[in-house]
Amino acid sequence: METVVIIVLLVILLGIWGISIWRKLAVMEEHICNAMGQIGIQISSCFDVLMALLNLAKNYAPEESRMLIENMMSKRIVIYGDTAPGQLQEQERLLDDIFARVTEMAEQSSDMAGDKNYIKYVEALSCYEKMLQTGKLIYNDSVHKFNREVSRIPTGILAGILGFHKKNHLETIGRAQNIQG
Repeated sequence: METVVIIVLLVILLGIWGISIWRKLAVMEEHICNAMGQIGIQISSCFDVLMALLNLAKNYAPEESRMLIENMMSKRIVIYGDTAPGQLQEQERLLDDIFARVTEMAEQSSDMAGDKNYIKYVEALSCYEKMLQTGKLIYNDSVHKFNREVSRIPTGILAGILGFHKKNHLETIGRAQNIQG
């Protein structure tokens, strides 16, 4: 009888331990999703400012602006909490490429470069870029903590059984300096 009680208590303790590990990993994974969602908001804001820049550029280079708007609209995706880091990096490259083209347009047109709205939009884009970099740091910190926990024994064994796997980090190389215009 005592053996059965001990076995039942061990099973209960293992169950409680397993549930606590599951909850801890689920919360950590939720933090990662929330961080990616915040990054998505910053990326969306960058796209909005870039769209305003392109609409302004229509006054100076209508054909090229139209082509850039079409290109941006066809390749833009919304970043959600479960978006893969690779997709985010594609969106950042799209932002960088289009902004580089807008900057070239401004360099060719002194009127556009001196336009107060152009200057205001470039400053806003720089601000959103800095917030984006902060969001990426938060995301990477959350991923680092999660990956460290998933790598620990015995938690890692249970994590694999429960379907929790290591996550990829984001590149955090400073892009905001490129936007300073």
